[in-house]
Amino acid sequence: MLKKLFISSLFLLNFSFSFSDQSDLFLFQAPILKFHDNEPIILKQEKFKKLINMWQKRLDNTWGSICSKIESEVGLTPDTLDMYLADNNLAKLYSTIKEQEFQNTNKEFIFEENIHPEVLAFIRKTVFKHCSKKNIKFILTPHLSTTVATIGCDKNTHYIVCHSSVYSPENIKHFYDSLSKGNGVFFIDPLTKPETFRCIELSNLLLVGLIESAMHIEHQSNLLTFLLSHFKFPDNKISMPLLITIKKFTELRGMLESILQSKNPLETALFAAQSGKKQKNERALWNKLLKELATCYHPKSLAKFKDQLTDIKQDLLQS
Repeated sequence: MLKKLFISSLFLLNFSFSFSDQSDLFLFQAPILKFHDNEPIILKQEKFKKLINMWQKRLDNTWGSICSKIESEVGLTPDTLDMYLADNNLAKLYSTIKEQEFQNTNKEFIFEENIHPEVLAFIRKTVFKHCSKKNIKFILTPHLSTTVATIGCDKNTHYIVCHSSVYSPENIKHFYDSLSKGNGVFFIDPLTKPETFRCIELSNLLLVGLIESAMHIEHQSNLLTFLLSHFKFPDNKISMPLLITIKKFTELRGMLESILQSKNPLETALFAAQSGKKQKNERALWNKLLKELATCYHPKSLAKFKDQLTDIKQDLLQS
C-alpha cells in the first residue's frame, strides 16, 4: 500500500516506488498561482480537483493496458518487474554505462562546485520542494536540447542536468525580482512564427523544468526505461512500438505533474502542447487537457490569460 500524506485537498505525497505505481500522479506542492504581474490566478478549486482525479483515472487505465501488453509480449507481471528493478546489479550496470557516457563525451559540464551559488541554491530549493529523494547532484551545460534532463537511479546517484543559458545568474535574479516587482517577462520560442508562437513566462519556465525532472526521479523513469529497452525477458524483448508507448507515457505523466504544480497551469499546458511534432491522437489528448484546464479558471482569470496572449502576438507581429 502507498503511504499518502494529504498536504491540501488537492495535493498528495507518495513515498514508495513500484512498477505498478507508475501511473500515480506525484503532486508534492500546491502551487502559488500568479500571472507575470503577480496578479493571483483564481481557480475553481472543486473543478481543479475533479480534473486531477479524472486524469489520474486516465493514467491508471492507460498504464493497466501497458502492463497487460508487457505481460502478453514477454510474460512478465508487475511484481516480477519490481523484482528486476530492485536488483542491485541492474542499478550498478546502469550507473556504470552512464558514467562511461559522461567520461566519453566532449560536452562542457559545470559541476556543483563551479555553479554560481545563487543558481545552485535556486535549483536545489525547487527540486527538493518537489522530491523526496536527496541523493541528487546538479550539473550545468550549454549543450542540451531541453531546459533540463535527468539520469541516475535510487541505489546510486541521480543527476539533474540544466541548460546553463536558462539557469543563469541573470535569470535567477529576475525570478526573485519578479516576485516582488511583478515585472515578469516571457520566453518566446525562437523557432516559432508570430502567427503560431509558443511562449511561457520565464519564471514559470524555470520552475516547470525542475519540477518535471524531480517527478521523473520519483518515478525512477530512467532506470525503468533502461530495464525495458535493454533486456530480454527471459528470451523475448519488448517490441519497439510498446517501448515508444511507454516512453511517451512517462513523458506525458511527467509533464502533467509539472503542469499541475506550476504557477500558471494553463500557460504551461499550452506551451507543452505546442512543443514538438505530435500525432493526431496526441494532439487530441492535449486539446482535451487545455479545454478542461480552461474550465477550471475563473472567467476573470481566463479573460486575462487570453488578453495576455493577444498582446504578445500583436507585439510579435509589429516587431
